[in-house]
Amino acid sequence: MKLLRRLFNKKHENLIDVWHGNQWLKVKESKLKKYKVVSDREGKKYLIK
Repeated sequence: MKLLRRLFNKKHENLIDVWHGNQWLKVKESKLKKYKVVSDREGKKYLIK
């Protein structure tokens, strides 16, 4: 069971809340590298293509 759980956890990366257009998106950390992500002073993250 532990091995299964370990494999399962790797698939579920950290989801990061990113504001895009007019909505919050949950984006996987690995996918964020494709986009330019800007965070403001409050720590909110914004997506820029």
